[in-house]
Amino acid sequence: MKVLVTGGAGFIGSFLVERLVGLGHQVVVIDYLTRGSRENLSRIVDSIDLIEADVSEDKVVDIALEGCHIAYHLAGMSQVMTSVRQPDLCFKYNMVGTYKVAKACVAKQVKLVFTSSREVYGNIERLPATEDDKLMAVNPYGASKIAGESIIRAYANTYDLDFVILRLANVVGPKDFGRVIPILLKQCLVNGPLTLFGGHQILDFVGVLDVIEALIQTQDTSGVTVNIGSGVGVNIVDLANLLKRLTGSRSEIVFADRRQEEVERFTTDISLAQKLLGWKPKTSLEDTIKWVIKSGITS
Repeated sequence: MKVLVTGGAGFIGSFLVERLVGLGHQVVVIDYLTRGSRENLSRIVDSIDLIEADVSEDKVVDIALEGCHIAYHLAGMSQVMTSVRQPDLCFKYNMVGTYKVAKACVAKQVKLVFTSSREVYGNIERLPATEDDKLMAVNPYGASKIAGESIIRAYANTYDLDFVILRLANVVGPKDFGRVIPILLKQCLVNGPLTLFGGHQILDFVGVLDVIEALIQTQDTSGVTVNIGSGVGVNIVDLANLLKRLTGSRSEIVFADRRQEEVERFTTDISLAQKLLGWKPKTSLEDTIKWVIKSGITS
């Protein structure tokens, strides 16, 4: 197939592009190269068509979609605290960008696979979260993902858009930066203090290669919204101690005030992913972190 990957030079996107090329697909990548980089695609850059552009701009996606069978939409602002500091850019990239992608997919009759986020649920009371739970985002990033999902479903209802939405938990792997595990790992490696905001968070982590397999397996289903995670909650203090052990760090754990913009407790129910996609995670958090350490910390 010919496949479009928006955000294909980023953390998750570059792993997806490598997997698609390995499967023999013709791949077109759109990336604005803000968090993404050409280096992330260095092993397969000669095998793809890389377009440096913003998907929220007119006609960018329409041109890139020519002849494509499926579009994986990963482009956008992907960090909670960045969305808090720059909400206008967050909604431009994540809401307007998704609208432009959905509109182009309808025009070109291309299936759309959208990566949403566990942030759409906010701080729900009952865990694990299921796909039917109420969406109550607590930050601009989560709200922008709810908006993106709503646009896609509206286009599916009105214009017969073929789609799949995956709500991703905290994704872990090499090439990521600026998120909790790469930040804490960098602090571990210099024996600096491990700063935990609040210290009571329960998070759900899933390895990037498991996420890529879920994305690949969406090719055989349509019209569904599915959680992708480990289904296991990890206490942030236990995570910090695991990172210390794996790096041999002498870092001290210190606590700061909780940031109200961040979700405090989350685990995801992955039974629907198992049922509809035949998917379940295969890599443990510890093994994924060992891979990150071996590959080098970029944050």
